Amino acid sequence: MNCFEFKLDPLELGQEQIFENVGYTTEALKLLERSRGFLLPSGPKTLGGEKRVTPAMRQECRQLCQKWVRLVGETILAEFPSYDILGSFHVFNLDPKARRDASDCLVQDSAATALARLAKHCNVDPAALTAELEDHRPIALQLAAECRMDNFSAWKEAIARSQSRKTVRQNHPCQSLKEVLICYGALQSSSTSAVERLFSQVQNHVPHDRAHMLAQHLKSEVKLLAMEQGMASSMDLIDLARAHWAANYGTPRRNHQPRLDKGVAKKRSAETEAAFLAKRRKAADVKELVPLEKVLEDAGGAVNPKELSLQKTRQYLHKAHAYLEEALLEGEVPEHLVEVAEALKTIQEANDKQRQAKASRQTRLFQPTKPSLRGKSIWLQKESWMVQAGGYKYVHEPRFASVFVVASPEIVPERINWLVSIQGGSLVSPDFLSSHCSSGWAFEYQPATSVRRHIFIDPVSCFVGFQSAAFQIQICLI
Repeated sequence: MNCFEFKLDPLELGQEQIFENVGYTTEALKLLERSRGFLLPSGPKTLGGEKRVTPAMRQECRQLCQKWVRLVGETILAEFPSYDILGSFHVFNLDPKARRDASDCLVQDSAATALARLAKHCNVDPAALTAELEDHRPIALQLAAECRMDNFSAWKEAIARSQSRKTVRQNHPCQSLKEVLICYGALQSSSTSAVERLFSQVQNHVPHDRAHMLAQHLKSEVKLLAMEQGMASSMDLIDLARAHWAANYGTPRRNHQPRLDKGVAKKRSAETEAAFLAKRRKAADVKELVPLEKVLEDAGGAVNPKELSLQKTRQYLHKAHAYLEEALLEGEVPEHLVEVAEALKTIQEANDKQRQAKASRQTRLFQPTKPSLRGKSIWLQKESWMVQAGGYKYVHEPRFASVFVVASPEIVPERINWLVSIQGGSLVSPDFLSSHCSSGWAFEYQPATSVRRHIFIDPVSCFVGFQSAAFQIQICLI
């Protein structure tokens, strides 16, 4: 997807002949030549009719089309830049349509640039890569046509055949081509386009009127469709269909009555959508390819400045990323791009560190480790829970403890709840203490690094409730 061109003359957008090209616009204008009536809640309305499409309306449509072409071109440059490594592998495309366009000068220039980019990315000689690619291309084309192989399999088998014998290996070197092909194969699984394409084909193959089939029948349909897209021949498909029918429905019934319509082709209308698409595709193939830069230059039209600025910014950022990945050639590095790319790299590294720190915090939060009691001061709610073995250190004053052994986490003494909330600590069960941290429950509290509390001391408590737990906590905090 490296070479994006329009088979559209930008100068035609400003002329009346744009409405004469084969396309949906021409069909819509034909439909609007005849008037149609509709009955709406607000009253009867008509659509179309003689001279209903005025020259002013056509001019407005042309201007909108110019803006659309300009914006689409900028979006394509931002989404699918020509300096993308993955897009440069289009030189391995063995599709018949790609072979027909290979003689075009624009396609040849794009292929030469892509080969130079791949050679730089894989650290091979560009001249050797070009020579080896052209040397093995006829073999790959023959394998793709006769054995119905995909692009990567055909090139892989072509190299395997040229290196099978020593005499042939000397006349057909492929070291540079092999390095690039390994990179091409490694990137084959980096996209889900093949799966998405199969889902789209299944959706078209199984329309809504057949969506009621059982799951096993749908699986068989998908399997047949996948085999048809692969290397299976028509006889393989027929044999598989026969085996499925015999396994699910038994022996096919035999009908001795001759069919009246046997061998008679169905009458098909020439105005079908498939015929229209074929006609439009044929008309587009006649035109020559136009560079995208020329389309943007000639299209003109004032577009939304915010949207245009957004696409330009994305193009520049993608080029900076490509520079960091060493995907740009020498003549593709604009002025001041190096400084921008280095600043972008620094920002990315800082963001990566923050992301890793955040992920570590979340991991510690969702996968906490059990607290250790070694070397910590332990306060017991009941003296009978004391464990002599283990070398634990016990204290009688809660404010000097960091581990609090309580009966239940739902019912915690008020003073202990205050202490663990402000200074931090661990609430553990008696089983956790007696089993030396192997069973029971434990809750760990982080200390409050910044706490602001408004404490109200009741005058009655100051003179009457000197021994209350709440008063002792207040005095301790003050």
